[in-house]
Amino acid sequence: MEALGYEVPDLIYGNTIVAGKAYPWLQMLNSPILTHVHEMDSSINYYGAGSVEHVFEYSSHFLTCSRAVQELLVRNYGVPVDQTSIGHASIHRDPGQRELDTLEKDRQKKKLGLVQDKHLIFGCGIGMPFRKGADLFIELGRILRHRGYDDFHLYWIGEFDKNARDDRHGVWSEHLKRLEQNNLHDYVTFLGYKDNPRDYLQVGDVYVLTSREEPFGLVALEAADCGVPTICFENAGAADFVGTDAGYIVPFEDMETMAEKIIYLMENAKHRDRLGMQAKEKFLDGFTVERTTPSILSACRRIAGKKPGVSIIVPNYNHAQYLPQRLESIFNQTYQDFEVILLDDASSDQSLEILKKYAQRADVQIRANDQNSGSPFRQWLSGFDLAKADIWWIAESDDTSDLVFLETLLPAFNDPRVKLAYANSHVIDEDGVIVGDYLRSDYLTALSTTRWNANYKIPAEQEINDALGIKDTILNVSAVLFRRYKMPSLVRSTLHEMRSAGDWYFIVQAIKGGEVYYDARKLNSHRRHSESVIGKLIKSKKVEAFYQEMSIVHQTVAENYELSASFYEKWDQYLHDQWKQFFHDRPFDELRQYYPLDDNRNQIKQRGRAESPQ
Repeated sequence: MEALGYEVPDLIYGNTIVAGKAYPWLQMLNSPILTHVHEMDSSINYYGAGSVEHVFEYSSHFLTCSRAVQELLVRNYGVPVDQTSIGHASIHRDPGQRELDTLEKDRQKKKLGLVQDKHLIFGCGIGMPFRKGADLFIELGRILRHRGYDDFHLYWIGEFDKNARDDRHGVWSEHLKRLEQNNLHDYVTFLGYKDNPRDYLQVGDVYVLTSREEPFGLVALEAADCGVPTICFENAGAADFVGTDAGYIVPFEDMETMAEKIIYLMENAKHRDRLGMQAKEKFLDGFTVERTTPSILSACRRIAGKKPGVSIIVPNYNHAQYLPQRLESIFNQTYQDFEVILLDDASSDQSLEILKKYAQRADVQIRANDQNSGSPFRQWLSGFDLAKADIWWIAESDDTSDLVFLETLLPAFNDPRVKLAYANSHVIDEDGVIVGDYLRSDYLTALSTTRWNANYKIPAEQEINDALGIKDTILNVSAVLFRRYKMPSLVRSTLHEMRSAGDWYFIVQAIKGGEVYYDARKLNSHRRHSESVIGKLIKSKKVEAFYQEMSIVHQTVAENYELSASFYEKWDQYLHDQWKQFFHDRPFDELRQYYPLDDNRNQIKQRGRAESPQ
């Protein structure tokens, strides 16, 4: 194919099992075929007859819209279970959907021509009435009336051919006649086709899925979006969604039990409302298109043998109060080709419970330490070992990011020379309130009043000489993306032992020989806590360790980069300024107690004189 000018695809994605006629041609491309199956037996036999065997012959993997479909492929078609995975069906949420109060519901019912002051139970389906269980829907009405209930109305959205026939269940028109003969016309109504079922479902009390065969049943999700619980059969694909908290699952074709559940929900409004609320939360959390698409992407990537675009490493220790906002700012990124590595360092708060809520998301790993490691950088190393992507994002657990953070910074890596891209940051307090930024801080303006006001891309050596080699001017690692970096053993062991300057040390090592990209937009929010780093160091009497680590970074800079003639002056000024912040009433010469001032001074001077760039 390449000889003919065609590029061979990494993967062929088939979105239906009934397109088998195309598969002998597709397999000629010699690319793996992933088939996403949304059909059950009757549809497979009706639409795929004569060609479905090609699908099973040439597919490398099957993604199924529900467990019911997965079990069908394994049971009836002999597909090995390890050749299947589930990528649940989903729908778009309606952003305008809101809960109606009683008065608004009454107005909507009147507008739609629905009965007032009764419990409304909805069903839905078009095409084959007996496959959809429309006759069972009528049976529900008969059972409820037989039990003496009259404060309900069953409405079916969708239409069928009156002459539809089934060998077992007869002709559809005969069932409609019996509806009239049994005096159920005041309790069961077939509304016909409607453009937007949600207009009706939002005034309903219960949705019933009576399908005898249903790969998923998307209307259950539309009902959930309206805060309405679902009752379905145990063989329904939608049972994956309903579970134990979004409605009820009953035995197949057991209309008596389904009627009992309807009666219970009619008589227990609080429980009905709670199930409806839980159904909506469950839908929004896991069954919207935005939530399920990453699972499909993950399957495609796996079958194609591709890495994720980004490995997101979230090291956490006792940040339970910030984790929900942090994780939502990750999982809702506009760029979705990523894996997430959640690391908990033996937190004593509720962090691990929060992290586990995300365990079912696509490409999520959770690693929890039994004992605290003593350093966030040891967590970083664990994350690096697990990361599959060529781009790394260390998203600290108490920060947040703009939802376009990845989308904005990733294009910088189209230039293979770029080894690091970072963005400007807001500064937020412990309550998430923006309290400033770093551009006007003395820490940065001491080096430049304009440098960080505009985007730039420069060689790492210039970044080091201008700012980063003097002090850590990339103030929050959450604002940074790194290109994958093969870490020398010495760098790894040094980082493993660091406590305060490990981020600075790692950045200085990671950018060697490359370029640095900076975006001046505030795409990150760095949470600054009430007690400063310096205050904590003095309070914990760790000043010596702080200066030891600072010295390691300065020595690394001197050993690995050519330094400009002006570097020494900026470095010396920073040491004086930093000392004043720690000990404003003590002479600068006392720094020698903590930092090898003379050795570093001589090394930097020698590099500046002998090797400064012309």
